[in-house]
Amino acid sequence: MPGPTATILFPESTTSLVEGWNRMISARAIAREMLDFWISATSIGQVDRSLPFYSRCCHPGDADWNLAGDAASVIQAAFGFVPQVQISVGSMCRDSSSDRILGELAAGILREHRGVLMFDGLLAPTLDPDKWKRWYALPPAERVNAFSAAIGVHPGKIVASTLDGDPICHIVDLEFLAFWMNHKAFHFVN
Repeated sequence: MPGPTATILFPESTTSLVEGWNRMISARAIAREMLDFWISATSIGQVDRSLPFYSRCCHPGDADWNLAGDAASVIQAAFGFVPQVQISVGSMCRDSSSDRILGELAAGILREHRGVLMFDGLLAPTLDPDKWKRWYALPPAERVNAFSAAIGVHPGKIVASTLDGDPICHIVDLEFLAFWMNHKAFHFVN
């Protein structure tokens, strides 16, 4: 998918979790077809157009289970649980509103249910295209350290999962997500 994506991970699968996600999507979606839905950008104060999103819910052992590297052990050490359910969600288009809507969806379900958000890559502390090129030229471990230094003191937790010793994605709690959504470099990874 060309737009931003993320995975929301929870310690247990409950009926209220799935119902809460479906209720939140139904309340915001202007159309829904199976696992795909469309949300109006006017819901976040943008021009009137609808943006397509998708979501998938799965459990360990399912074909769509997407927990690479040491993510499960990192989450257990930092946040105190081993993920038992994940909701993958993403935008099907790259649009300035996609990141904000994705953040609001993730924050909404994390307010109701204990869990964490796993970005589908490492975050960058800038939106400037020239700085991004230099940023992504750095080795992954240096990017993790530089990101923390660039954003400074912040609320909540942010950790990096690794694969073969290299950081591959950031994992955050709701408190950090709320901080990040108000940061000047706010974005999701696509």
